[in-house]
This record gives sequence, C-alpha cells and structure tokens, in this order.
Amino acid sequence: MKIDVYPTTTIGFRPTLTAVGTWLAKQKVAPNSQQFMETVLTREQAGSTSIGGGLMVPHYMQPGLSPARLVAVPIHAAESWPGLDGQPIRLLLITCFDPDQPQPAFQALLRGLASPTAAAKLVRQPDAGLAQALANLMTMEENNGTN
Repeated sequence: MKIDVYPTTTIGFRPTLTAVGTWLAKQKVAPNSQQFMETVLTREQAGSTSIGGGLMVPHYMQPGLSPARLVAVPIHAAESWPGLDGQPIRLLLITCFDPDQPQPAFQALLRGLASPTAAAKLVRQPDAGLAQALANLMTMEENNGTN
C-alpha cells in the first residue's frame, strides 16, 4: 500500500475533495475529480466517517484499483468543517482501494485509530513525519503493538 501526504489550505469538505480528486486523477488513481468526489460523498451519505478529535477517514472505492493507497490530508486552513463531535476536522485519511479485495492494512489502521491517544498524535503530527507515523501505526497494530 502506498501512503501519500497532500497538505492543503482549502476550506470546506467538497472543495478539499475536489483538490485531492484532481491530484489523484493526475496520479491515475481516480478517473477525474468529479467521480472521486461523488464516490466519497455517496459513502459519506451512508454514515459519516468522522471519528472525532479532528480526524475523518473517508473512503474512495474503485473496482480494480491497485495498489491500495492512503492519502493523508492535513488541513492547514484557518477554518474547517466540524466533525461529529463538533471539533474542526484537521486531518483526512482517505482510503483508496478495490472493495472486492481484502484490505488488512486499512483494517489495522482503523484498529489503531480506535485509541484516542494514537488518533490525537496523528492529528498533531507534522506533515513531514505523517506518512511514517501512519506506517508505524499500521505495523504496530498488525504486531499487536509489540514492535
């Protein structure tokens, strides 16, 4: 799985998704920003992926997408939209994957994020260390935190 970091100062969920979608289309991960945004928003309508503490984990599911990708989007805008707990969203962790394939790394990520301490550390993590911090979180979870 590939981990990317795409910092943004864009304000608002939809404009942020458009910016990330445009970037992912250039990377050949999504056909275009509109399809990316519509796919993510359709999933959000089924239930918010806001998990509290300024963190949100939206999903972009596309059959045949390989390798799976995690796009960390630190929000550096003066304002942000509120999560389910009312706190402003400061970090999106957008999971991009083929829904027909098993995703053990993403499952490990979600288990790791169940710890409020781990989630809070990620939200405060400087951009330069974010990809490594995410990789470490998934590796530690896969090894039950023993490494």
